[in-house]
Amino acid sequence: MPVKEFLDEFLPPSPTEAFKRSATKAFSAVPSRATTPAEIYEPLIRALNEKTKHKSRTPGMVFRHPPAHLGLSSPFSPPTPHICCYATDNVRDIHHAEASTRVELGYAEFFIEVRPDPIHDMFVDPLSGEEESHQFLSPLDPDLSPLVTRAFAKHMFHVSEIMARQYRTFVFTITMSGSRARLFRWDRSGAIVTKSFDIREEPDILCDFVWRFSCASRLERGHDLTVEPASSSEEDHFRNAVQRHVQKQLDVQGEELDKAVLEHYQLGHVMAIVVFAQDPDMTTISINRFLVSRPVVSPMSPTGRGTRGYWAVRNGSDRVLFLKDTWRYGGDPEGAVLATLNANGVRNVPKLVLHGDVFNKPSTTDEKLPIEKIQSTRTALYVSKPWVCSINGRKPSPSTCIHYRMVVRTVGYGLRRFHGTQELLHATHDVFQAMKDAVRRCYRLHRDVSIGNIILVKEAGNDVRKGYLIDWDASILADEEGRGVEAGRTGTWSFMSSKLLTESDPRHNLQDDMESLVYVILYVALHHLPHNLGSDQLAQFIREFFDASYQWGSRLMGGGAKQANIGNRVMTKRVKFQDAHFQKWLNTVLDLHATMEQADRDEEVADLWSDTSHLDTFWKEFLAENTLASQDRVDNELPQPKFPSTVATFTPPVSRRAVPPPPELAAGVPVGEQPVRSAKRRWLELAALPTEDALAQSNITADGPRRSKRLKVIPSSSLRQR
Repeated sequence: MPVKEFLDEFLPPSPTEAFKRSATKAFSAVPSRATTPAEIYEPLIRALNEKTKHKSRTPGMVFRHPPAHLGLSSPFSPPTPHICCYATDNVRDIHHAEASTRVELGYAEFFIEVRPDPIHDMFVDPLSGEEESHQFLSPLDPDLSPLVTRAFAKHMFHVSEIMARQYRTFVFTITMSGSRARLFRWDRSGAIVTKSFDIREEPDILCDFVWRFSCASRLERGHDLTVEPASSSEEDHFRNAVQRHVQKQLDVQGEELDKAVLEHYQLGHVMAIVVFAQDPDMTTISINRFLVSRPVVSPMSPTGRGTRGYWAVRNGSDRVLFLKDTWRYGGDPEGAVLATLNANGVRNVPKLVLHGDVFNKPSTTDEKLPIEKIQSTRTALYVSKPWVCSINGRKPSPSTCIHYRMVVRTVGYGLRRFHGTQELLHATHDVFQAMKDAVRRCYRLHRDVSIGNIILVKEAGNDVRKGYLIDWDASILADEEGRGVEAGRTGTWSFMSSKLLTESDPRHNLQDDMESLVYVILYVALHHLPHNLGSDQLAQFIREFFDASYQWGSRLMGGGAKQANIGNRVMTKRVKFQDAHFQKWLNTVLDLHATMEQADRDEEVADLWSDTSHLDTFWKEFLAENTLASQDRVDNELPQPKFPSTVATFTPPVSRRAVPPPPELAAGVPVGEQPVRSAKRRWLELAALPTEDALAQSNITADGPRRSKRLKVIPSSSLRQR
């Protein structure tokens, strides 16, 4: 995007410039190129902070190189950005923070990432009139390309962390390649990137950006004003409600209870989130205030759905609910899907409380608000502009995302927190009932039966926790034959059926979800039930059975091990589970599932899997007739991961799970989403540490990966402002 258009579109001009410091020769001390980033960012920081008694370039803001003690909090943590912009009053808090907290990105308004030489720019601008055919990605030297790619991966990592630690609708960033700069605006659909400009030759551009940014409101700087700190009395109320719910769910006391409460509550960090419940015509809204603290789910990507999940307490109530905050694509909102499932008596799915899109304007009363005030991404609005360039031979086509919140009554713990075989098989049978009911009563296929989408809930009168199938936002309507009305594969790669992984344009059906459920149970059992495999054997099994993939033309394929196992148990016969009951259950269920070739030869064999009553009858009788172990869960060890320096073997990007995208997303290329565990691996591969020799030759700072950690989320309105 042309720089002037970028400024006028995204940052309104300041009403007065009487106190703006002159841009003349503002950045003359910044060299055109350098050997280290410090030679660029040190004079740049001095120039940005320069002011007199009455004039400033950035009123109310200060630019700093983050303190050294906030750099590497672990061997896998990437260094902080070279320059962060903070509200002046927040700087002291950052300097007094512990290194392990990495709060600098919880307070950063935006950041500047520096590469010492113009040849390190990831992008190349088109000549006038050549935008249509121009390739925006720079044709880098093969020796330099991996290092520049990793440097940009680090840039995206920092955007991800700001999005995760703050409540944001968008984020501005800047890259410097020598003295040449680019401005970015990131939202959940992708990013808009400006043409490159030289701050030595055109200092007024950067000065105008930082001036407008400093004078802009928090809403205009990308903060979500529908989140604010809770009062001290509200915090006490939230903590007490969470403590009671944890005690009920886990039946724990003392230190164990206190530790469990801290999964959902952090002292001094309880926020109030507004949820807008809308009527069907999207005109009248009701304002609902919910208290939340630590998220149980945090986004790992700068783009995509950006889903957060919280235990939540409504004002005036002691009941703990679940609040989902996400950026949805088009189609039916998940809350509308749940409302239909609830109304038709589908068992073991969350009970909807309320839901609605998020407006920019919080309020305290019911009122009518125009639909254009809904928070939505803007990147996709510009795809038809003449300045849009191609990426890897195609025009970008990002989707618009709408900010959305939903509250449900069903609150529990993830499937991996099961206690034993009894709970594992009872809870997953509950999920099987939900899958069947949804198809039979509502013609609805879930399409992402995975380990993260099953929760355990303890209910009155039941010793064994009930299983619930959650996250229906990827679901699809089915036709009268039970097949999805649209072709294509959706879900989490590790648990997809063999058909979805091996066919070029599959139609999803209930049997695919049934197969996914079996793989979820097998995956959990391999990790948490006693068996004969050693650590290395277990890692190999998981890699071959759940994660393997290969490229076939333009399509990523897999499922070979699953397909072979359906035919002759070549994989699962390697595993002998200690619990004879679980082994019997697994063997019987696998025997019900025939290969396509077997099904074609024998209709009775095919009917065993296509007719869900066979699996349902066996499963019910098995649970009724056998006394299963209730406390046999273990943690089977896996070898320490080896972090590769290449992207050749990463798990394929076909799941809807949010994942850090490849660098081409900087121009607005739509997001591909992956399983959460693949997202971590993807970052480790893209941002793997280059060798010291390579760094010396390329002048790129070592940028290492960071393991996923629980993030402290800092609400926008809690940051002290000028």
